[in-house]
Amino acid sequence: MLPSVIPDLSASIVKSAARQIAKECVEEWMTNTAESVVESCCNLAAGDPGSTDADDAHGNLPLATVVTKLLTREVAEFSSDVALMKMYLAERALRSCLHDITDWDDKVKELMDSRCRELSNDDSDEIPCTEMFFHATHAVVTAEVGLEWIEKHMELMMQDKSRFLAAVQIAGECALVGVALFRCTNLDNETGKFKYSTEENDAICESLTNLEDLCNGVKMECRAVIAYPHLRRVKEYLTRLGKSIGGTRGISSKDQRKRMREQGSLDSWIARPFDSLTSP
Repeated sequence: MLPSVIPDLSASIVKSAARQIAKECVEEWMTNTAESVVESCCNLAAGDPGSTDADDAHGNLPLATVVTKLLTREVAEFSSDVALMKMYLAERALRSCLHDITDWDDKVKELMDSRCRELSNDDSDEIPCTEMFFHATHAVVTAEVGLEWIEKHMELMMQDKSRFLAAVQIAGECALVGVALFRCTNLDNETGKFKYSTEENDAICESLTNLEDLCNGVKMECRAVIAYPHLRRVKEYLTRLGKSIGGTRGISSKDQRKRMREQGSLDSWIARPFDSLTSP
């Protein structure tokens, strides 16, 4: 009973605060709250000898638990305020867990510009999109940056397996809350139509495709899972995350157009094996 009460209660607090605070101050309150939660978790000491968090000297595992359980994705999908609060918490937690990345802002901006380049019709550096789409994409891209760094620094991550597990879980929550934020702001309740354009859908889809590949890449590096329970948990979580992302992202319009061209093009006919051309 208690596990289900906590996220519902947390969501109620967020929604109540969002209604009572001036609109222009809501996001500032969310960022400050996220910062306070992360600092509180990072001050926790390691667990008792023999416990699962005995090697966690920096509170990474409690932080991952808070990000996962405090505001669940199921609750976040029904409220943009709750999804936004979870997004700020997940992004701040991931930056804390992967503190080695000193240029987070530059990496995220570079990837955001790459993902959203087709949204701009001129040479402007500004991304012409709605505020909520920006937040949704930012969360997914932040998860990308985190998992890409993890994949490139596996040797370092293996030295602190509790941190490895926490970082992977937080990055996954960051990606999934981005999807939740995209979903809960995409549908126009008055018209019943989707708000986001094909290009905006493609930008999210491209990031999710890359995340699915990153899940598989990091998972392949998780060996000796029997000897190290944290690695087993990482592998299990990445398997679930990859399946969830794969079932969510769908097919971008680029891939659909490419498939249509391949099916009816002369090049694809010429490229077919000779046996298939001569068979009845």
